[in-house]
Amino acid sequence: MIEINNGFTSIWTGSDPIASPGLQHRTGARVTLEFCREAALAPGETVCARYEFGGDGQVRTVTGVANPTYTVLRWGCAPVFHYRMAHWIEPDALATY
Repeated sequence: MIEINNGFTSIWTGSDPIASPGLQHRTGARVTLEFCREAALAPGETVCARYEFGGDGQVRTVTGVANPTYTVLRWGCAPVFHYRMAHWIEPDALATY
């Protein structure tokens, strides 16, 4: 398993509300991580990403398969491979984040 601790290019969250008559309930949060590295990941290779989000000093961990998004090739430079992975935080776990 490859560990990703740096090289993040973006980290963002989103939530999916459930519409009820007159109410909206949060169902959790989806966290999407984008990162880059100079060595390509093997197709289907599992990665463990550790990241800090929100400036609270708490390190979060997600394990899964990252999807390749694009590769940057520049003359005279090593290629840079970009990946994306996402995970879901359950509503009960949001209190700990």
